Amino acid sequence: MKGRFGLNRATRYALAGLVTAALAAPALAANGASSQNQDVAAKCPANSTNPDCQSQNLGTISVTGSHIKGSSMSTTQPILRITHQEIEDTGIKNLGELLDQLPSVGFVEGLASGSFYGSGAERVDLRYLGSNRLLVLLNGHRLVSQFGGSADLTQIPTSIIDHIEILQDGASAVYGSDAIAGVINIITKKNINGGSVTAYYGISNGVKSGKWDGQTQHYNATIGKSGDWGDFLFSASYLKGNAIPAGDREFSGINPILKNTRGSVATPEGTYFFYAPTNGDPTKPGTVPAPYTGLTAAECPDAQLSVGGTTYYIPSCALAKTPGTAGTSGADFHRFTDADRYIGGPLEIPITINQDVKNFYTEGSYNLTPSISINASALYNRRQSIGPRDPDLVFWTRSGFDILPGQNGNPFGFELASSKPVQVATAPDGTPVEIPTWQAGYRSTTELGRRIRQFDAQTGRFSGGLNGYFNTGRTVWDWDANYLYSSYTVNSAEDNLSNNLGLSLATSPLCPQIAGCVPLRLFGGQGVNGKGSWTKAMVDYVNVSHAIFDIIEKDYRSTEANLSTSNLIELPAGGLGFAVGYQHRNISGSDTPGQSFREVSRRSSVASTKLAGQYNVDAYYAEVNVPILAHMTGADYLGVDIASRYADYSTFGSTTNSRVGFKYQPIEDLAIRGGYSQGFRAADLSALFSPRSTGYPYYTDPCSNYDAAGNSAELKQNCKAAGVPGGPNGYVQTQSQTTGIYSGNTNLKPETSVSKTLGFVYSPTYLPGFNISLDYYHIDLTQKIASFGATSILRFCYEQGIQQFCDLVSRSSAGQVTQIRIRDVNIGESKTAGYDLGISYDLPPTSFGQFGVDLNATHVNIFKNYSPQPDGSVVVNSLVGDLDQGEVPEWKARLNLDYTYGPWHAALIGHYFSDFTGSCSDAKDGTPISLTALGFCTWPNTQNNSLSMGHRGSLVYWDLHFAYDTPWNVNLALGINNVTGKLPAGTAQGYGYISSLDYGVFSRYYYFQVTAKF
Repeated sequence: MKGRFGLNRATRYALAGLVTAALAAPALAANGASSQNQDVAAKCPANSTNPDCQSQNLGTISVTGSHIKGSSMSTTQPILRITHQEIEDTGIKNLGELLDQLPSVGFVEGLASGSFYGSGAERVDLRYLGSNRLLVLLNGHRLVSQFGGSADLTQIPTSIIDHIEILQDGASAVYGSDAIAGVINIITKKNINGGSVTAYYGISNGVKSGKWDGQTQHYNATIGKSGDWGDFLFSASYLKGNAIPAGDREFSGINPILKNTRGSVATPEGTYFFYAPTNGDPTKPGTVPAPYTGLTAAECPDAQLSVGGTTYYIPSCALAKTPGTAGTSGADFHRFTDADRYIGGPLEIPITINQDVKNFYTEGSYNLTPSISINASALYNRRQSIGPRDPDLVFWTRSGFDILPGQNGNPFGFELASSKPVQVATAPDGTPVEIPTWQAGYRSTTELGRRIRQFDAQTGRFSGGLNGYFNTGRTVWDWDANYLYSSYTVNSAEDNLSNNLGLSLATSPLCPQIAGCVPLRLFGGQGVNGKGSWTKAMVDYVNVSHAIFDIIEKDYRSTEANLSTSNLIELPAGGLGFAVGYQHRNISGSDTPGQSFREVSRRSSVASTKLAGQYNVDAYYAEVNVPILAHMTGADYLGVDIASRYADYSTFGSTTNSRVGFKYQPIEDLAIRGGYSQGFRAADLSALFSPRSTGYPYYTDPCSNYDAAGNSAELKQNCKAAGVPGGPNGYVQTQSQTTGIYSGNTNLKPETSVSKTLGFVYSPTYLPGFNISLDYYHIDLTQKIASFGATSILRFCYEQGIQQFCDLVSRSSAGQVTQIRIRDVNIGESKTAGYDLGISYDLPPTSFGQFGVDLNATHVNIFKNYSPQPDGSVVVNSLVGDLDQGEVPEWKARLNLDYTYGPWHAALIGHYFSDFTGSCSDAKDGTPISLTALGFCTWPNTQNNSLSMGHRGSLVYWDLHFAYDTPWNVNLALGINNVTGKLPAGTAQGYGYISSLDYGVFSRYYYFQVTAKF
């Protein structure tokens, strides 16, 4: 698919790269204006206590979570650091997949395509709080996020990463919005002299199927130069990943037992629901279809229907066409059962998605003076993703549906209509009984072929600024001023969609009178020959090829200035650290629906509109680190750090968030740390300004027959006030779906949070290289931004009388719900708490090599979602260890054992997930095809199937990595991930997909890499 950046935008990023290169051009020729040692001497007066003076990398010491460079308070917050060598040991070239292995990371959204709308974007989630509640930084500055506020990790290739710092604590006081769960700061390589070229190839192998697939290729070239004058780096990367077909894996293929019990009602043969005429007495049970319909009582048993206050018994048909028949008479159909259900998805939808990712990155700095440096960086990334989907599904549930006898292959001898009354029987007094006959029809449009979903995402980023230091007496001040511009553009399209206008006209009685209209054979199914009954002419008339879903463009601009010192005042216990700063951010974007969705006559019955919105933020922060005690008996060190940030948003107003933390060292080897942080997340563009789009949600109307006994007085009052007809002949819901208008909500308030941490770090001097840390965390998230379904909106309105929900509902004069506006609201709460454990030990070198061990584990004590209900109650869902409620493991751990001997290096990495238990129950309980009866439940209850339970055992799998540095500056690496071929047990839900998608392991994986350095 052709991208929409165009020449102007592409030229802009090319110029940005040239600017960055230009910074290094004079530097490459310079012979060194001043040495690093001279810089240190200039910045660090004699006997200075500034921690920066202990470093050889002047002005680069900054810790994620603090704006004070060289802060002695860096250990007040738990930070996990991943080195470049640890990244290489994984054998993974995909940043999302890499982070998915970390214990505190819940899962990476989009890592597996699993869902229909998988786009190839990868969004990391920390603490299971959602990817939009985690802030992702590149070299300390925000990554441009998608419309929902989540950063797409495919923007950053692993080849340019030096290390990753993960702040596992709230940081809104330092960074602002989104840092509720924590911060991931990706630090790129610097100080490179020379270059390297890397080629990588990996392939997956199904543990049981033996299928070879999921090939990954990665190529990278990097060159850099550094010296006293500054530094320069350029890197180009290419990643190509092939999808893993769902049918190639036993856990994602179609379960033959479930295929005919849990599939879709939309089958290639077609499924139809309607009322049929009868010649019998409709006031008495046992009526059968009239003989001329060709239908039988077995196909259409009678159902009670109230018309004008009288109960009638009308034949109710739920038909499926019998395979191998022509569908030209009632005898070609049979009563729909679960055996007719259809599952085609797993064979069509791949587990992972096909990706093609190109990336260019460059950065440079130049020392203008011994104390002032200019810097710039530029990034361009293009990700193209493509994947097949199952054929389009057609639902004929719309109002105005009218098929005459014989029209469009109607074989039943009477008119099928959804809105105008049709006589289906004659009452004993001779009056006609008229009701809408048509209820719904469903069909999988296999004749159109598989839908092909395509995404083209492009990211451009440029940053530039000045940084330096100056002295005021004995105080050394670090300062920087930066500008950042970044844009994110996504085009999405799909082939082989059905055209709503074509479908409407092709099934209309007016079709023969419309030039070019091709009547659609609605009831033919697959036909006698086993092929679809729709001819090529019919398919061409209703097919939409390469329909553009939308074109999303988002721009992010920020200007900021920071000033800090680690020694504002010399206190008895050390220097007082201090930082202040200002930041202005502007976020703007647009979401333009494709032509197929902008017109009522195409894919949608209500035209979608273009999103165009923007907001800006002015923020001020201050941070102070106060050493209180030092070098005393029982208090080797005691200090506190305090940070506060004020932000003024153009959307909702202002907010102030603060943090206080402490570090206490009773002895030099032991540090006790803790903190209290306020956090917030402002609604992003999609929640605020999403364009109007149309859907057809199912709903249950609480105002249906609201005057009936047992309903609350409040419900009756609210329904009556809304103009809904009451009484014996009052409004009764007749449609199961309505028109849903989905859009943004500019009245959203920010989510708020409180984070608490308490822990310790022990690094004994008697055991060099050994460290152990344990931290407790507790996060309360309130005023959650969440979306409510159509039924919930109706219930909150009429059962509780909450006006913000009533404002979203439109009704006809007869009481029928005609439209529901569905948008995000602030409601609900989440609470989570647990422990992070870290143990590392770099053993002393020996004559036979050096060993190292690194263990990280997260134990989740609680994770609960609190959801207010329309009846005023609050439903509490506990997710920890629950197989049904989001699958938050109680334990997740990662063990890294590494060994180095001269040019040889090896690593063994173990992964652990604790078990899950959950309900093994569904709507089929008590029937011969219940999950219990089919043998899917670990602990079945044959007396009460709803009490049956399922269990998925814990999972342990291992990765193995080897590397060798040859004498010719060539590094060879190979490895096997999931050596023993472990996979989590499957579940009996849905199509047979299991949460292996969340575990990030799909099979055994082999890889080989060659890196040449020069």
